[in-house]
This record gives sequence, C-alpha cells and structure tokens, in this order.
Amino acid sequence: MFGFAGYGYVNGEVRTLLAPVDSRNKLCGFGEEKNYPHLLIDFDVAVKDPTTNMFVYGACVEKCPKDADTPVKCAPDSNVPNCFTKKGM
Repeated sequence: MFGFAGYGYVNGEVRTLLAPVDSRNKLCGFGEEKNYPHLLIDFDVAVKDPTTNMFVYGACVEKCPKDADTPVKCAPDSNVPNCFTKKGM
C-alpha cells in the first residue's frame, strides 16, 4: 500500500486533491484556471436559498478581495458572470 502511495505522490498531481473547485467543476489554479488559484463564494446569494449548494456560486479568482468594495479578477464563468461586484449581483 505504501508503494502505491509513494508512486502516486512522486508521479501524480497531489496538489489537485486539495485544490478548490468552481461552479463549473474546474480546479482553481490548474489548466484553464492556472492564473486563478483561489475560490471565492458569494455567500450573500448562496444563503438566500439554504437548500442550494453554495459551490454553485463559487468562482476561481486571482486574489481574494480585502473587502466587499475591492474589484475582483475572476476566471470567465457563465454561472458567475460578474465576479460578485456590487453592481453585478
């Protein structure tokens, strides 16, 4: 068993096991999203319907915002088109 784990660690992408996943099931920080390593979830929208999966409102972003008024650069995402700007959502 340790042999398989060692082989996977050396030859695999262990970081993908801990990578956040956006609303389109893309791994933040990998592939198309490599420049967007962080996940931002719009809790203001997500909590309006507690039966909804909050990750439906997640988008991969370049940096986490310092506050609600900080502009956010996110990966293109049809599910979250405005990256949580006050005007957008």
